[in-house]
Amino acid sequence: QAGVPGADPAEWWTTTAPSTMEPLPTAPALSPSRIEGLLNCPLREVIQRLVAEEDTPAALTRGTLAHAYLEAVGRGVDTQQAKDLTIAAWDQVQNDPEWRVATERESLARLLDRTSLWLTQSRSRMTLVGAELDLDVAVDEGVRIRGRMDRLEVDESGDHWVVDLKTGGQAVSQSAAQQHVQLTAYQLALRNGALHDGRVTDLAPGEEGLPVGGGVLVYPGTKTKEVSTREQAAHPPEVLEEFASLLPGLVRELRGPTLTARINDGCERCPVRAICP
Repeated sequence: QAGVPGADPAEWWTTTAPSTMEPLPTAPALSPSRIEGLLNCPLREVIQRLVAEEDTPAALTRGTLAHAYLEAVGRGVDTQQAKDLTIAAWDQVQNDPEWRVATERESLARLLDRTSLWLTQSRSRMTLVGAELDLDVAVDEGVRIRGRMDRLEVDESGDHWVVDLKTGGQAVSQSAAQQHVQLTAYQLALRNGALHDGRVTDLAPGEEGLPVGGGVLVYPGTKTKEVSTREQAAHPPEVLEEFASLLPGLVRELRGPTLTARINDGCERCPVRAICP
């Protein structure tokens, strides 16, 4: 009654109509790294991207630099030079106490050395197609898979293999690797795409998709003596077709404006659980 703006309950947020029901501005493309999150809980996958953090988590920075190292080595840079530059970049973004920085630097150096060791010991029979290779392929009506592959290789029989670097300290089980959503998305895109100008893109008229051998998860950060790896065998066409049928619904989830909240194993650690219904 005194005319104080916002005091009238009719103006209170959440008690009135939504401010808009317009869809979110998103492209009709799915990143392989986001598909699993959308399957688990669309609300979390969409909203957590909007949560601002003052500092980038150390694990994310380490992972980004490890991927940069893998790309550099894949493009022919000397392993020692690539290691020195990666560690120098790591040092530049640190603001922790020196004792902690020294420990983390040692951990990063071990990660890079084991990545290089894995490349040397296991990739001689494979031919590298590309490192950090762009991928942009239509896999269903109105749905594209768009992203980058850490490495794409071809074996002696001509089949293509996707290599995905994981910098955490724990490897998934072999059975979980066979169901790994990100690798499955890469397989689907490769089966529906072709190599054009150093990128995996849509098929030209009359062109067939790339033959796929499978995918490999590489875990140089584990404590095992040998670098842990997990392979995903090539999926049969019916499995990929079933997987592709899930994707149009995920694109709709990205657009909103209504977001589905779905109970899953990550609820206790969810960064947006405070607004979850």
